[in-house]
Amino acid sequence: MRERAALHPLLAWSALAVYIILGAVVAAHHEPWRDEADAWLVARDADPLTFVRRASLSGTPALWHLILVPLARGGAPYESQKALHLAIAAATVALLLFRAPFPPLTRLAAAFSYFLAYEYAIVVRSYALMVLLLLLIAMAYRSRLTHPYRYAIPIALLANTSTHGLFVAALLGLFFVYETRLTQWKAAAVMLLGGLLAVAQLAAAPGERATTFVRIQPAAAVAMFGDAFAPMFGRWIGALAAAAVLVSATVWLLRRRMLLLLLWSWYAALLFIFTFWWIGGIRHAGLLLVLLLVILWMAESDATEERSPARTLCFAALTAALLLGDFATFAVDRVDLRGAYSGAKEMADFLRVRGLTENPIAAHSETTTSAVAPYLDHPLWYAGIEEYGTFTMWDKKFDAGTDVPYPVAVQRARRRFAADRRALLLLNVEVPAPAQEGLELVYRTQRPVFAHPDEQFWLYRFR
Repeated sequence: MRERAALHPLLAWSALAVYIILGAVVAAHHEPWRDEADAWLVARDADPLTFVRRASLSGTPALWHLILVPLARGGAPYESQKALHLAIAAATVALLLFRAPFPPLTRLAAAFSYFLAYEYAIVVRSYALMVLLLLLIAMAYRSRLTHPYRYAIPIALLANTSTHGLFVAALLGLFFVYETRLTQWKAAAVMLLGGLLAVAQLAAAPGERATTFVRIQPAAAVAMFGDAFAPMFGRWIGALAAAAVLVSATVWLLRRRMLLLLLWSWYAALLFIFTFWWIGGIRHAGLLLVLLLVILWMAESDATEERSPARTLCFAALTAALLLGDFATFAVDRVDLRGAYSGAKEMADFLRVRGLTENPIAAHSETTTSAVAPYLDHPLWYAGIEEYGTFTMWDKKFDAGTDVPYPVAVQRARRRFAADRRALLLLNVEVPAPAQEGLELVYRTQRPVFAHPDEQFWLYRFR
C-alpha cells in the first residue's frame, strides 16, 4: 500500500475531542422523534416472539434493537441510548481520523460532515452501527485473504443492521466468493449465515406487513444523490456536487474495475429500494456517500502507484462536497439547539410536572404519539387499533388504524373511557371546537418543531 499522508496525532485527537464535545452538547438538546422512540420501546417492551415478528413487519433486522435490550430492560434511562449512539459515532470518526488512507483534509471534512456529525450521530437510529461496520470492513479489506474472519464477521453483522445493510452485505459476500473461488469457504459461510439470519427475520411474518411503505418515487436517484453529496443545498447544487464526485471517482477507479463494479452494484440496489419501495429521506441518502468512502478506502488500501491526477481530482471533489456537509452540520446544529426536533419531550415534561403520567391516555395517531410513550409509566391506548401499546407493529391492523379519521378516534376514546374521569386524550392535531366535542384543552406544545411538525401535540380532558 502507498504510504498515506499523515494526520498529526495531536490534530487527530483534538478533532475527535471536539467532535465528542459538540456531539454531546447537541445530543443533550435533541428531542427524540418517533423512529428513535420506537426502537427503544421494542427493546423494552416486546416479548421474544413479537421481537422477531416485528422485525419482519417493519422490514428491518433487529440487531440495533437487540443491542438496546440491556439498557432498556436494565432500567437505564431513555437518554442512555443517545450516549451509546454517540459512542458508536465517535468510534466511526476515530477510524476515519486515525486509520483512513485519505488526505488529512478529507478526513477532517468527513468527520464533521452532515451525516457523520449529525444524522448518524445525533438522531438515534441503526445507521450509526451500519456505518461503523462498513468502515471496519473497509479497514479489513487489505487483509481479507490472510485474515478473512476480520472481514467476514462485520459483513455478517452488517446484514442484520437494516434492509439496506443486507443488500450491501450480500454484494460484498458475492464479490468475495467470486474473488476467492471459495478457497475461503469458511469465511464465506460466516457471511452467508449472517445473511440468512437477516432474511429469516424479514420473512418471519409473511402476509401480515402493512403496505404503507410501498411508494414509487421516479425522481429518487436525483434527489438522493443530491442529498448525499450536498445536503440541504438544493437539488441543482446537489446534482452538480454528486456529478463532480462520482465522475471523478469513477475515472480514478477504472483501473480497479472490481471495486468500481461493486460501488455501482451497491448504488443500483439502493436506488431500486429508494425508487420502488421506500425513499426514507435524507438519512438514507447518506448511505450513498458512506459507500463511496468505503470503496475509496478499499482502493487506497490496494494502491501501489504514485498519486495520479485522477486520484487528486477525485479527492478534491470529495473534500469539497464534504466541506459543504460541514456547513450543513453547523446549520442544523444551530437549529436543533434552538428549536425542537419533536414536541414529544415537551409534552412528556408537562405530564410529569403536572403528575399526569399515571393517568390513562388515549392517543391518535399511533405513529406520532408513540414518540411520547418512552417517557410514560404505562402504555398508551391507541384509538386507531383500539388497543393498549407502545411500539408500532407495522402490520395490517396498524395500517388500518392510521386511516381512522380523528373525529372517529375521539369518539372511540370517549366511549372507551366514559367511566374514568382521569382519562386524557393525546392528539397531534388540534380539535377545532373542543367544547362541542366534549373536550377541554389541558396543554399544547409551545416550542416550534423544525424537523417533524406532525409531532406537535394537544392534550385534552374529557368533560
